[in-house]
Amino acid sequence: MCGIAGIIVDSSHSDFQKLTIDFSSDIKLMTESISHRGMDSGNYFIDDEKGCFLGHRRLSIIDLSDVANQPMDSLDGRYKIIFNGEIYNYQQLTSELEAEGVKFVTKSDTEVLLNLYILYGKSCLKNLRGMFSFAIWDSNEKRLFAARDHLGKKPFNFIVGEKGGVKYFAFSSELKSFSNLSFYKKELNLAAVNEYLSFYSINAPDSFYKDVYALPPAHFAEFKDGNLEIGRYWDLREIQTNCDLNLHQIKTNLRDLVKESVRLRMRADVPVGAFLSGGLDSTTIVGLMSTLTDIPVKTFSIGFEKEGSYIDELSLASKVAKKFGCDHHETIISGTQFKKVFNDFIYYIDQPSGDGINGFLVSQVAAQHVKVSLSGLGGDEVFLGYRYFQDLLRLQKFDGSFNKKFISIFADLFNKNKIFRSLAYKTGFSFLRFYGLKDKDIYLQMRSIFQIDEKEKLVKNKDILKFDYLSKASNILDPIFSRSDDFLNKFSKSELSWYTPGMLLKDSDVTAMAFTLEVRVPFLDKNLVECLLTVPSKYKIYEGQKYNKPLLANLFDGLIPAEILNFPKHGFEMPIGFWLIKHFEKELNYLQNVSFLNQEYVKKLVCDLRRNPKNYLKVWTLLVLCKWLEKQGFEIA
Repeated sequence: MCGIAGIIVDSSHSDFQKLTIDFSSDIKLMTESISHRGMDSGNYFIDDEKGCFLGHRRLSIIDLSDVANQPMDSLDGRYKIIFNGEIYNYQQLTSELEAEGVKFVTKSDTEVLLNLYILYGKSCLKNLRGMFSFAIWDSNEKRLFAARDHLGKKPFNFIVGEKGGVKYFAFSSELKSFSNLSFYKKELNLAAVNEYLSFYSINAPDSFYKDVYALPPAHFAEFKDGNLEIGRYWDLREIQTNCDLNLHQIKTNLRDLVKESVRLRMRADVPVGAFLSGGLDSTTIVGLMSTLTDIPVKTFSIGFEKEGSYIDELSLASKVAKKFGCDHHETIISGTQFKKVFNDFIYYIDQPSGDGINGFLVSQVAAQHVKVSLSGLGGDEVFLGYRYFQDLLRLQKFDGSFNKKFISIFADLFNKNKIFRSLAYKTGFSFLRFYGLKDKDIYLQMRSIFQIDEKEKLVKNKDILKFDYLSKASNILDPIFSRSDDFLNKFSKSELSWYTPGMLLKDSDVTAMAFTLEVRVPFLDKNLVECLLTVPSKYKIYEGQKYNKPLLANLFDGLIPAEILNFPKHGFEMPIGFWLIKHFEKELNYLQNVSFLNQEYVKKLVCDLRRNPKNYLKVWTLLVLCKWLEKQGFEIA
């Protein structure tokens, strides 16, 4: 994993060299601003005559020699590549390329990727299993080709600018690079603020910087003669459930795919560890890792002081580590420590997010011992582990068998009566919150932090709310919900198309890279995802199941300790609300005086937080946004 940056100028324009003087220095500043992504080396390629400027920061993982540094040349010197990520099946691809007569100088996956492109062009993308964003410069054609991995694990941000009639294409792994780009004035994208207030993150192709965009997952880009072409090379939304599969077939295929995915992600020339939360996903990964190596797996867990005892899983993580003979590292996070790292988190998060702080803290711990860590991220999305999947299952059942008049009355009571709503949550009737909604609206409501009516009360500057953000959601989600397919698998696809790339993977990348740590996610292997989306949801979730994610739990009988299987499901939570009340009094007062927010409504949110510190997400989401805007120098009237 690394950091990449580049600027390509339209050299077909007669005045293009007027821009190259500035860009020669810009590329160095852009690359240096993301030096934390790769501390092992930093190099540049500058060709003023053809208008190409490339920068790379390297975190050495495979082939640690200097010859594998980037930008890397093809043997004939025609092509140059800068690459962020890993190609996990590079050894297999190396053999295939050697059979075609390709000669290799290094043992790196970068050289494999470069030669795949030289041989197959953009068709090379279909052969890749990995996480990647890369750019390849063809000096003969004066063309840049770039691509981002299938699920959006690695970032690729870009801008198409113009100065004096000359167009240029600039890109980077992180937004902060663009502050160093001549001719670009950093401005806030107000539409992003509106989207963030709904979903506490922002999805590609938009960013918080005006005119800077994110290349969506599974897309490529080509820039030549001032023209930019963007296209999609893979689409998980088109994968259909195969109702003819039987459970034996499914378990056999999945068992092999999960094992292979973990094995491939253990390939490295540096120490590899794993995050261990004590949940099913991370336990499965650590258990499989222990069967694939004779060296004790290095595992990393964080726990909390007294205020976080209700969500502390350290005892479970310790049992798992002991069972598998791990080299286990535990760290207790206090509110004081949390406050101390808050400003660093705001800087490294790159864009506001209501999530990510948990990954930031555990990455800080892991980076002291390893360069690579595996994570259980993605397990809930592909194995239907979130609690709301159970609600959707019950919604199906009641919508099909219950008197619709009665269920409509109950749903109305749920929405209007707090006592009834509380009772419904306690008795398994929380699915009533979804009754009467279209499938897409169920998903968007479930993933929203502030509903439309709440934003009207929250935001004083109504101009912010005029910006459209739902059309993008429709563009991404309509192809899923308009197709005839397994009901619950549609929501799995939605998670993989919206929440996973827009928040989970984006946050995982920047929070780990803050500490120069590479995080790998076996459950989001392309082949594994393709397989799981064909599996009928009735095998992943059903009434009366003994465990959360029963399909995953049953794949590896005897591997997972009973305590893990029987432990109630909850996410990677932290006692943030308690810490905010105890250590962030100044920040909470600041938040109640932000000019573009309604002070009385924010005060109400803070009061609600004080009454119930476990419901902290709305206040935290606003605090992260406002502190990020402040750090960036953005002001909203």
